[in-house]
Order: sequence, then structure tokens, then C-alpha cells
Amino acid sequence: MSRANKQYPFDKFHVMKLVNEALDQVRSQEQIEQPALKNTRFLWLKNQKNLNSEQHETALKLLLLVEVLSYLI
Repeated sequence: MSRANKQYPFDKFHVMKLVNEALDQVRSQEQIEQPALKNTRFLWLKNQKNLNSEQHETALKLLLLVEVLSYLI
């Protein structure tokens, strides 16, 4: 069986582990250029329904920042 046709099993735990590692790596790199991202790791990972009012306000500001930055790039 060629490598292109080979099936690889995935489980939810390891997929989420890879997603979290990638998110943390990108966030770490981006916070150098955007200090507003500092100390926001758990804010990105937390369910929006569980955010308190302060966290919700911070999340909205961060989403606006991300939207503005994506427009500039």
C-alpha cells in the first residue's frame, strides 16, 4: 500500500493536543509583535459561554484586533 493511500487513525485526545500546541506556538510568536495577546492563552481555549463579563470584553477586543490585522495583511 502506498503512503498516499495509507489510513492513519486519529483520536480526539491527540488531535486536540496538536491543535493546542499549534495555537500556543502561534500565540507565543504573535504576542511578540502584539503585546495585547500576552496572557490570553486560556481566554482563547475557554468556551465563550463560560466567560465572565471582563473576559468577554477582552475577547471582543482581541477579535477586533485580529480582524484589523488580517485586513492589513
